[in-house]
Amino acid sequence: MKIYKSFCSRLKIFSTLTIAATLLFAPDVLLDLTSSVIVGLFESLEYFLDKIVEHLFNTSRHTTQIIVFYLMWMLLIFLIYKSVRAAKQQLDLIKNRLPLWWRFHINEIKTRWYIQSLQKKIRVIFGCCLGTFCFGYLML
Repeated sequence: MKIYKSFCSRLKIFSTLTIAATLLFAPDVLLDLTSSVIVGLFESLEYFLDKIVEHLFNTSRHTTQIIVFYLMWMLLIFLIYKSVRAAKQQLDLIKNRLPLWWRFHINEIKTRWYIQSLQKKIRVIFGCCLGTFCFGYLML
């Protein structure tokens, strides 16, 4: 049992490092692999729908392809509809939570600013002004 856990942990580390290396060093390969998998899944779905429709309705090849075409359009529209509804719910959640989060952090920043001594406040303001000046000078 201990050997199995060790193997699983090493496998997780290896797979994580492999994915990270692929993302870092070969993103084009990952993009190509992802698109190939998506196309393969689409073709498989189309094939299985063809076989199911042809078996259930005993239709010709052309009629089966038309039925499958409209079935896949309906599936796509349904997925878009569900995605839009989920996105709307997430957007509403963000709209409700963002003002509270903003007020909390602004109050925290104000509290930190008020407890600083005058010398530290002057240092911060001078540092920001100097940084802005240096950035502007580098941009010219």
